[in-house]
Amino acid sequence: MKNAGRLVAMYARLSAERPSCLPRLAQSRLDLARMFRDRWGDGRRTERMLLGALEAYDRCAGSERTSITRIGVLKELDALYSRTGRLERCERMRLRILEAYRALARRYWLIYAEDVSVAQWRLGNLYVDMERFGEAERMYSAALETRAEFDGEDEHRYRPGTAQCLRSLGRLYEFCLHDYSAAETYYRKSVEMLRALCADRHERCNHIRPLSVSLRSLAELYEKIGKTVAADGNRAEADRLRREAEDEGWKLAGAGAGSG
Repeated sequence: MKNAGRLVAMYARLSAERPSCLPRLAQSRLDLARMFRDRWGDGRRTERMLLGALEAYDRCAGSERTSITRIGVLKELDALYSRTGRLERCERMRLRILEAYRALARRYWLIYAEDVSVAQWRLGNLYVDMERFGEAERMYSAALETRAEFDGEDEHRYRPGTAQCLRSLGRLYEFCLHDYSAAETYYRKSVEMLRALCADRHERCNHIRPLSVSLRSLAELYEKIGKTVAADGNRAEADRLRREAEDEGWKLAGAGAGSG
């Protein structure tokens, strides 16, 4: 740790006159932060070093590489604040992550568009935890709007994430806003999207488990609002798909064991 501390001190001194040393200062602080976290579980010094790394990256002239590494620091701070229940600071980090991905996506849309949508979705999740349901709805809807611009490029890669966003909106309407009609709409959209993906027999094994989850959410909603026949039908299909997913898992495990 002494060597890591000396590196931080050296790059801090050099970067005052040579801005080209700022990325190395940021990386040395990040390395030290991870040592404090992983070896000693020292959250206070971990946070201080992560904030120092972020400050150094913020002073760098922005290249794509610097931007991505800076986002990594923001994500580590986000994880730290999430673990310690500091949701307001968590929000600040997630907003900065979204801003950073938007800046990258303006130049390289197809590379970073999904990152923008995931950042929006994660902000929606945070706003649910903070009981700021209107902002959660806005962020989930924004994530869906972003995904609509690219998820047709590769349906089997991107549409499972879109179905998850739809399911998140359904849960928001069901459990937080108590708008059961809207919840049903979004659950059904999630189910329909995943069913379409499952129609491809070569890709089916990748989508049956999330389809089972969406069907179970829909079944539980129907149970709640008294549509017992629909609830039973969706639950039975969800259970059948869950068993199919488990069978596929055993087959894959057996194939892996046989290839060794």
